[in-house]
Amino acid sequence: MRLKKIDPEEKLPIPLVQLRQFQAWAKGCADDYPTNPPARLGYDYWKIGVWQGLVDPPTARPMFQRACAQAMIEAARRLVAAKPSDDPEWRVFACLVTPGLFKSDINFFYDDETYRNYMGCEDWTPLPASRDLAAERGLRWPSHFQVQGYQAVYPAWEDQSEERSELWFVGELAVRS
Repeated sequence: MRLKKIDPEEKLPIPLVQLRQFQAWAKGCADDYPTNPPARLGYDYWKIGVWQGLVDPPTARPMFQRACAQAMIEAARRLVAAKPSDDPEWRVFACLVTPGLFKSDINFFYDDETYRNYMGCEDWTPLPASRDLAAERGLRWPSHFQVQGYQAVYPAWEDQSEERSELWFVGELAVRS
């Protein structure tokens, strides 16, 4: 489903304003590529920049979830293109979390060891290869991006019950040559 084009002078409902602001951010985020890795960390991340009710159940509408997930992938695409070419171990990818998309982020890894430690999380179970994020969610990404999906189970803790999520990593998941 396509979003209708809206006159910039027209007063928009708050969810559409947030969505359009987030989509605009995704188009311009490469200007803010983090060229100096945080001290003592081999990674950084940017959280999804929208109101939680826009993307998380029970208030989220599939149209907004899909549009925000696509904006995250677009941000990853632009950031990969802006990445310094002399850093082959640096990786950029979107982590799309379902059903709680508000937990999604753009990940930056600055060295292979940190990336492999992160991706080797013992609490994640790979999703079957037959799962197709593009078909299931109506998303698209560049042909050079890789996609990996995992089932994550977070145990009950204090007043929280056990939580199950799917993590979909979309972007540079292999070292550039």
